[in-house]
Amino acid sequence: MGEVAEGRVVAEREGAVGRIVVDNPARRNAMSLAMWRQGHQALRDFAADPSVRAIVVAGRGEKAFVSGADISRFAAERQDAAAAQSYDEAAFGFLEALRRVEKPTVAAIRGYCMGGGVSLAVACDLRLCDQQARFGVPAARLGLGYGANALARLAAVVGEAGARWLLLTGEQIDADRASRMGLVHEVVQSSIFGHRLEALVEALVANAPLTLRAVKIGLDEISENVPGLPRTAEAVKACFASSDFAEGRRAFLEKRPPRFSGR
Repeated sequence: MGEVAEGRVVAEREGAVGRIVVDNPARRNAMSLAMWRQGHQALRDFAADPSVRAIVVAGRGEKAFVSGADISRFAAERQDAAAAQSYDEAAFGFLEALRRVEKPTVAAIRGYCMGGGVSLAVACDLRLCDQQARFGVPAARLGLGYGANALARLAAVVGEAGARWLLLTGEQIDADRASRMGLVHEVVQSSIFGHRLEALVEALVANAPLTLRAVKIGLDEISENVPGLPRTAEAVKACFASSDFAEGRRAFLEKRPPRFSGR
């Protein structure tokens, strides 16, 4: 009962869209150890469900996406090196699974996106934010160590120069600067954020799932310098052998939207 009162991560389903919602608005959606684990479980469930075609990660309300780790729980959850390692393993497990899930993912960022919230956002394929969003990685102001995997992922998204600025200064940046840095793909007026997010997700759901899977696998193997890109080759082969490939051709010739099944 205490974990729910202090915050939770919940799975919500709407048609072909799975939503992982960080629900801790009293603490600007800060994350606890239990919440990282709950998020990972929600992701596992959506990844295993073939009817889920896209996954959205969001914070409850409009004031925050995720404001980072719940500092009020540090004494209990990160009081020493061993406890910190356990916490980091739980967080990394969720983040790595999110990065590798073979379905398109969208970070819907409203308000504050700090620390672990930035890590959560950059683990997603696409990042949409509203005009009020603010970003920062205040590890240097808390005495935290920022792990190699988190460093690598952040640098891959914003470049080494951007990562150095965010991590060494600990300063917050606004949505426009985040966009110029490459941290977000699109900044949307707050009044129409929900409509734009819905349109983006609908477009993802309408696309061919096997093609999206092949794109994600390919980009992962390229970024990791995998020799020969073997999983990419198999994923591309699966696209051409699929009924969706035939459906795409028919739809084009018949001048109608395709109806992809993921098979």
